[in-house]
Amino acid sequence: ERSFYRDSTPPAISSPSMKRADESAEEITNDGWYNSSSIALSATASDSESGVSSVTYKVKNGSTVGSETALTLSGENANGKVVLSEGTNEITITATNNVALSAAENLTVHIDTTKPVFNGTKLYKTSDSTDKTAVSVSNEDVTIAGTITEANLAATPLSVTATKDGSEADISSSITIAQPASNGSAWTVAVPATVGDGSWVFTVTAIDLAGNTSSTTATVRIDTTKPLLSEPVVETSSTTTGSGENAEIWYKTTELRFSGSTKDDGSGVSSVYYQTSEDGTNWSSQTAFDGTTSWDKTISGFKSGTTRVKITALDKAGNEAEAVIAGPFNIDTKAPELTAGSVKVGGKEVSESSPYYSNGKADAEITFSVTDSAAGSGVEKVYVVPYESVSDETAVDANEAALNDGTASITITKEKFTKSGTMYARIYDYAGNYADVNLFALTYDATDPKIQSSSLEDSSDYTAYKPNQSVDVYYVNNTSGNFTLSGRSEERRVGKE
Repeated sequence: ERSFYRDSTPPAISSPSMKRADESAEEITNDGWYNSSSIALSATASDSESGVSSVTYKVKNGSTVGSETALTLSGENANGKVVLSEGTNEITITATNNVALSAAENLTVHIDTTKPVFNGTKLYKTSDSTDKTAVSVSNEDVTIAGTITEANLAATPLSVTATKDGSEADISSSITIAQPASNGSAWTVAVPATVGDGSWVFTVTAIDLAGNTSSTTATVRIDTTKPLLSEPVVETSSTTTGSGENAEIWYKTTELRFSGSTKDDGSGVSSVYYQTSEDGTNWSSQTAFDGTTSWDKTISGFKSGTTRVKITALDKAGNEAEAVIAGPFNIDTKAPELTAGSVKVGGKEVSESSPYYSNGKADAEITFSVTDSAAGSGVEKVYVVPYESVSDETAVDANEAALNDGTASITITKEKFTKSGTMYARIYDYAGNYADVNLFALTYDATDPKIQSSSLEDSSDYTAYKPNQSVDVYYVNNTSGNFTLSGRSEERRVGKE
């Protein structure tokens, strides 16, 4: 006996699905995107009459149609690993029962395994909208820009993260992203300088519809802080501080050496330069100092009372330090002078041609006038020494003359007169210039003159009689007491009786 059953109903297919073929087994949405060529395909097939004979799938990619391939059937569950190609894959799942009736379900998945490609990423100052020159330091807003190659861009493809000085920084509320509109189009990220000074690394990440990602980075040092200049030091061995109305610093050279330091904790010092001016308004072109954090330079051409120096510094970000202006300076390169004809000893004028005579028995009260130029620093001190030019060893207090309104005075004690020679002086001004001068010639004679012979001659007024020629005894018939005595001395020069 045989039984026959009629089955005119195709199998039922339900719950067709696609999942990632990795440990996550994340479900792939129908008509969605996936970044791997392998997927896990599954479906449920049932037939209450003749039963399910097989469940198969077939893939169409463009004009290419794959062969019918069986899924593994376990009860009502069918599943299998499917390898797909780049592009749009249309998958048809077919369930067939034992009387060859079939039913089908369709799924679509887009495969994209290619990552987005960044092209020409550059960071430049936002103000440089024409040349867009790449920079690594900036004291103003910057822009990160480039293009991207990706046919399947996500709706919002770009995101940006950042680190500052090595630590993560939240800049989401500070930056502005201009997303790329299509494959090959441009994108920008605007970063304001207000994000803060520091070493920044910006990471721009792109994602496509399939979840592929790639990144590009841009590094910049944001530095909006000005360098700090020290006060310059004017270095020269020719500086002297005066006193009283001359309580200033004077220099005896038109070349002054300036030195100092610059501090910049940001991008670092790029250059330090100076300019000069005679009026404080019109400045010369810039000239660089030697060095940056420590710097120095000898500057020439100073004029007394007018020349000023303006010093400033730039850091690598372009910040300029507050300028330091030094000067004007007191310059005196001319030595003071002895006033001609002013040298006197005891009120009597003396010179190299009119010597002072000393017998070593009296002190010499010496006075003379000294002057400095009208624009000079003024006479500071005078030293007077007999017999030798004044030196550093003899320019001491004991030999210093008193100064009063341009007149120098000093007493040379009698003990210092020991021989003939010259009286010398050295005249200093406040700038350190000095003049060595010869005050006067000195003739020394400590020996009394001697009369070698004498005689009393007759005259019209009287008659002289010498009884003994070997004895200087004369008789004169002159009641007035006036007579003429003549003789010879061994001194070359004697005073008159």
